[in-house]
Amino acid sequence: MPTINLLDAYQQAFGGAYDRISTVPFVPPSGLISDMLNGTKETPTIVTDRKSLLGTPMHFPCKLDGYELPNEPLIRVTGQNRIVRTPLDGKNGTFKEFFSVDDYEVVIRGVAINEQNEDMYPETIVRKIREICEAGSAEVTCKLLSFFNIKRLAFEKHDFIPLEGVIWQPFEIKCWSDEPYELELKQ
Repeated sequence: MPTINLLDAYQQAFGGAYDRISTVPFVPPSGLISDMLNGTKETPTIVTDRKSLLGTPMHFPCKLDGYELPNEPLIRVTGQNRIVRTPLDGKNGTFKEFFSVDDYEVVIRGVAINEQNEDMYPETIVRKIREICEAGSAEVTCKLLSFFNIKRLAFEKHDFIPLEGVIWQPFEIKCWSDEPYELELKQ
């Protein structure tokens, strides 16, 4: 078990405080919270067979072109619609016309740690992440992203965040959902 505290690493790298690395949105059934507070029901647990370096359940591991990113990175998915807004003379506001669903913006944040030797920089992991990102796009396998039908990502930016005095490496990858298209060239 590593001596690096991943919770502190995420907070130091990304400025957010997380109560755990693996988070699952959970909407409790009506009355569950009051029942738990009254002691009439136990807190529900989510069962998973994989564990992170912290020993916390891994719910959404992420693979890019078959390479599993380390320590179950945090993944943010942002979607939006394309809407054309047209002002109308003599009316307040605008006429909104739905045009299409835009690509999903996906931001992947993680921390690379050399698990074989915590005193060594995770060079192999950093090189692999860089190689995948510089390829431009990759197949993605992640349960969370599958909820949005995202099977491929196009990489816009990858950032290896510098932190003084640490031997682990935070990273952030900004990408867009991608679909393969077949185009015909007309002569």
